[in-house]
Parts: sequence; C-alpha cells; structure tokens
Amino acid sequence: MKNFKDRDFIKTREDFFFCVIGYEHPSDRVISYLKYAPSSSGKWGRGAARFRRVLPYYTTPLLLETFQLLEKSYPQYLFDSPVLGIRMSAVPLTSFKTYYSPVEKLRQLFKAVKLDALQAKLVEFVHLLSDESGIPDAFFGVTGSLLIDIHRPTVSDIDVTVYGRENSRKLRDTLLALYETPGSPISRLKGRALGRWCKLMSDLYPISIKMAKKIYERKWNIGKYENTDFSIHPIKCDEEIVERYGDRVFAPKGMVEARATVSDVAESPFLPATYGIKHVSTVEGPRVADLREVTAYESLYGGLFDVGEEVLIRGKLEGVEDKRKQMKYHRILVGSLEGAGVDYIKFA
Repeated sequence: MKNFKDRDFIKTREDFFFCVIGYEHPSDRVISYLKYAPSSSGKWGRGAARFRRVLPYYTTPLLLETFQLLEKSYPQYLFDSPVLGIRMSAVPLTSFKTYYSPVEKLRQLFKAVKLDALQAKLVEFVHLLSDESGIPDAFFGVTGSLLIDIHRPTVSDIDVTVYGRENSRKLRDTLLALYETPGSPISRLKGRALGRWCKLMSDLYPISIKMAKKIYERKWNIGKYENTDFSIHPIKCDEEIVERYGDRVFAPKGMVEARATVSDVAESPFLPATYGIKHVSTVEGPRVADLREVTAYESLYGGLFDVGEEVLIRGKLEGVEDKRKQMKYHRILVGSLEGAGVDYIKFA
C-alpha cells in the first residue's frame, strides 16, 4: 500500500476534497478530513467548478461539524476505528477519484511555462528556501488550495511542505536567520497581522491572547513572503514512517489534567505531534504510574516545546498497547472528540 502522508489530498467521486491526516492508515481507506466541497456559490475554484471550504480551521468543534454533514448524507466516509478507539472520517480506496501529491504538484509548477501570480510566488519562495538552506528542491512540496488548483491568486496563502526531520531542522534554522536579515522578503507576522493571528488562535483554542503571542514567538514556520501569508509543514520521509496502522492500539480512559516535564521532542515537528514526558503530576482525573507521552492533533502545539520545559496538559487519557515492543503504557491525547476543543498543552 502507498505511504499516504500528512497534507496529501484526495478527491472523491462526489468531488469532495479530503486532506490526509498523519501516516498510519487502514489497508482499505485513508484517514483524512473533509476540507472542500462543491458549491455553486463557493469562493474557491476555476471556471464553473466552485468549492466552499467546509473546514476553515482544523479544530475539534469544526471537525465535528464535518462529521455531522457526512453522517447525514455520506456515511461511507465515517469510520469507527477499533485501533484508535475513535470515530474518524476516512476515504475508502474505492471512492478515490484523484490523488494529489504535494511533491509532484510542485515539480509540475517548476516546469510550467505559464503560472498565475500566486503560483509564480510559490516557485520563487521555494527556490529561495532551497538556495538559502541547501535543501534540494525535490524535498519540498505544496499543499492546500494551490495543490488542488482551486486557489484564489490574490488572497490564498502559500502552504509548503518539507520532507525529512533533518531537512525540517535546517529549514527552521534558515528561516530564523532570514527573519533577522535586513531587506529579506521573508518576515514574521507583526503589528496588526500578529494581533489578528493571536486573536484568532485565542478564539479557536482555549488559550489567551497573551499565551497565543508566546506561542507565536516559538513558531518558526508561519510568516509572510512579500506580503503573502505562508506556512511550512514538516512531513516524514518514507524511511521515517516506521509505525503501521495497528502496531499500537489505544483505549480511552477518561479526561485528565496533568503537569509534566518534556523529555523527548523528536516527533514533535510532525502531525500528530508527540512529546515524551516525565515527572508527571496528575491534577485531575485518573492517576496512572506509566504516563509517558502526550500526542496532539492540533498543529498549534507542534514543534513548540523544548526538552526540560514544564507543561500543563489537558486531554484524553488513553491506554496504549504497543504490539511491536510487547509493552503497555498510557498517553494523553490532545485534539480528541472527547476533549471538545477545551484540551491543550500550555507553558507551565
């Protein structure tokens, strides 16, 4: 089976666009969320084919709304996973109409003779990132509306993917340097733009505007390129995808609040973002002695915390059975349906 990766896109027979989540998928379907749907009044698309953005932001309350839409008319796209212990949207392989690869799309744009203004800016942006970081442009891709050719050239963002843990680290260091370089076309959000971002994050997540600003100070992968908003998404290479669907089985154990120290950040740049934790102190909820990690499906928390930092966590406690290592332990999941949008990882 193909290694479907985070931020790939799938178009179904109904012309729904689903965005792939993570890297572990059942053999007969791909776990993903509904992003765009056909609509005669939609703002995205080309010519007569118009689409509306069903999921403007990936948050649990908004994701639930897509589930309700699917359950009513397209229940085949809902999947009760015995491995994850949750209901999730997923596209059966038999429902595929088109698969969209971020890497292949970018290669096509590199070779294209005629590009619109946003596509041209994307190509320039990636070439600049590649030249400055030393990362070959073959390790970059494009996702979002630019990937599926329904973007709006004057208002859409540039969403870039970069493949590999080491490449992601190099790109982070490069962007941090470019942000500080006088005359650089790449800049951080500032002023009103930063204020709007912080306000949006505080509206979407259970954090204050002050906490949102502190989070943004750690976010190397969100900024502006010549006044166009961009985001960078680290993605695993094939050789870094070592876990398969079913290798670990998860069972819900209730909601929990805890304080912990971050012990491992190797998996934190990717989605879902996983942090190893130690010195765990349970504030509320079930108490277990073997709470080893916190995993977040909210990209806001990805690549955010450093080893040794104390964090506050609220999420779903899960029992984990690791069949590969023949061991059992517990983790906290942030971004679950049970969390209902009020779960989090915060600076302590």
